Amino acid sequence: MASLPVLPIVSQIAPRVIRILAFNPGPYTLQGTNTYLVVGDQNSILIDTGEGKSAYIDSLKPVLLSNPPVSDVILTHWHHDHVGGLSSVLKLIKSCSSSVDVSPKVWKYKLFTGIDQLDGGHDDKIIDQLQALQETIFSGPHGSTISCVGPEIRLGLSWLKDHQEFQLAKDIKLQILHTPGHTNDSISCLFFDGNFSGSMMTTKIPSAVFVGDTVLGGSTAAFENLEVYLNSLKKLSELTKLSPNPQLKSSSLYPGHGEIVKEGHLELQKYILHRLERENQILNLFHNSSITDSEGCLNAETITKAIYKIKLSEAVYPAALHGILQHLQKLQTEKRLKECRTGLWCLNHIN
Repeated sequence: MASLPVLPIVSQIAPRVIRILAFNPGPYTLQGTNTYLVVGDQNSILIDTGEGKSAYIDSLKPVLLSNPPVSDVILTHWHHDHVGGLSSVLKLIKSCSSSVDVSPKVWKYKLFTGIDQLDGGHDDKIIDQLQALQETIFSGPHGSTISCVGPEIRLGLSWLKDHQEFQLAKDIKLQILHTPGHTNDSISCLFFDGNFSGSMMTTKIPSAVFVGDTVLGGSTAAFENLEVYLNSLKKLSELTKLSPNPQLKSSSLYPGHGEIVKEGHLELQKYILHRLERENQILNLFHNSSITDSEGCLNAETITKAIYKIKLSEAVYPAALHGILQHLQKLQTEKRLKECRTGLWCLNHIN
């Protein structure tokens, strides 16, 4: 943590984008969760809500008061450090509005089974936050209830769709892109900003991409499914090859944690290369008879210790082990490794 660069609590990172740190630094959150206010002509969109720390709410309030009202809240994925502040943020939006019936929509990509069965129920927890909020603080005249999230989603979230667009001004829009891998509901938001190029809206070149936790600024990201994650990285890499900003070679990345990545395409290529290099490291270990057993087998713990030559802290070891397991499962799916016994892998010589 001490080696991380200090980020300002509130910073104008682009003419239409303000970043607000969520006051929740840690081994996985780095300097804290980055939340973003994207400012339009008549309305604004908030991307992620942090964990609801009181210091975050205090920092967010003057930002909301000095910009057009929030019409939509977009959640990049279900993790607590991105959705935990939803109730507090909606209360703040309500208090900052002169309208009695303020109703920002809350958007999220729907979780589905198939990649990770453990994800079931996380959407329900977010829906419970909204329902509890409706029943307690948003009351109208004579005790009548006024929904903070709009009547059409009184019983739940609004579900994002791949390629869905949010228009903020004539030449300013966000486009949703489903980028699973970190979680199966992870999305990125392509940011098209006509300030850089008059032809940008027709050429479909984003000036930046809000990537959630798919890419971190200054660190590698965790993932639930490596194969799916790599596909998302490749998809984003293709979309960020160019930039409408003449000062940059490619689109920038606005991550969920860490610093802004100015040259997004280069960083995405580094992420992909890092995963492929890690894959080769793992395969090479199976040729090292000094660490394999008599049958040429290795378990994930031995591989993790061999890959990370320094002793990992208890805080980060589980994530490192999980990443190694994801690599092993991918290599097994590709029939380059096989699970010879429970929890033990070896080279698959039948290809």
